[in-house]
Amino acid sequence: MNGTRLIFWDKPNMPHVCVSLIGADTNTPAVIRTYKVEEGSAGAGTSVNESPEESVEAGKLALQAAVQAPKSSPAPLQTGLVRIHDTVVEGVCNVLCEFGGRLLAGVGRSLLLFDLGRKKLLKKCETAHVVQHKIVDISPAGGCRLFVADVQSSVSVVEYDPEYNVFLALAGDPVPRYCSSILALDYCTVAVGDKFGNVAVLSIPISCSAAPMAAAAAAATMSTNNCLPDEQRFLLTLEACFHVGSVVTGLLKMNSVDSLLTSGNGSSGGVLVYTLIDGTVGALLPFDTKQSVSFMANVERAMRERRELLLAGRDHLAYRSSFYPVKHVIDGDLCELFASLSPADQAAVASKARVGTALVLTRLQALRLAAM
Repeated sequence: MNGTRLIFWDKPNMPHVCVSLIGADTNTPAVIRTYKVEEGSAGAGTSVNESPEESVEAGKLALQAAVQAPKSSPAPLQTGLVRIHDTVVEGVCNVLCEFGGRLLAGVGRSLLLFDLGRKKLLKKCETAHVVQHKIVDISPAGGCRLFVADVQSSVSVVEYDPEYNVFLALAGDPVPRYCSSILALDYCTVAVGDKFGNVAVLSIPISCSAAPMAAAAAAATMSTNNCLPDEQRFLLTLEACFHVGSVVTGLLKMNSVDSLLTSGNGSSGGVLVYTLIDGTVGALLPFDTKQSVSFMANVERAMRERRELLLAGRDHLAYRSSFYPVKHVIDGDLCELFASLSPADQAAVASKARVGTALVLTRLQALRLAAM
């Protein structure tokens, strides 16, 4: 089931589930199937799988979403999903997300905005050629802004103009990135994971505004190019980059449960969690003081000189910069190896970093707890 996604689309007094059905043939139109949760159900969406009993057209997959109610005493509840309708779109629907109380779908290079109807989803807006190749992920940033990931042309900053009812690309990344997952960190910042195992953080200048939106949106409604001219487009700035070693499959922003865990270690409390295709789960923890950055950078620099810690014999800095130069990221995995050194080696590393051994161990423990 290539590219199948299951999302929940909540409406007042009418919870719904939207399931994207992807055909094996790229020329086969996709189907957005809408389900309604039975009234009084206490379950949640658990799986999406093939339904061989259902007769479908050639080249399409028949899927069903199962809802399993939690077991309770004395008798378990049985519930399910009721299919409301199907909506055919012209192309493969790669991503679905909620945007302004409506359903936003990325179909090929186009963005389609739907509202819920009685017989099918009602198309409220369609903007073609938003990206160069194919939309693979969408992350709303709040308001009318969203980040759109292209399969091989990195991320574009797109804003919706309700007056002209059009999506317009305001900014883009000058560096090509084969995106696999993106996550909006705030209104001007986005985290990007690509197919080559890199995690990057990009930001758009604060000066970027919707000032040129009106004229560009009016022109976009009469042409097929829904981007600002190159001389007017803003460029995303690379804030941080780090090679994690495998294909990034997901990004998630989390906040610390207990603020006491992050007090005194220089961390701001937020955690960017990433998952890799090999099952690895990692976390990127931001610092909030230059003193903490300088402290850990000195420890990392001293640990890089311990060649015996590198089992493969590769240069540490070259590995973390396999595709793009590492920037503004300190390798916590390398710093964690400090605890495995002998007391004499720990003292030697701490001396090169111009810090105390006990202080290094204390900082590493605090950062480890903050990331949990």
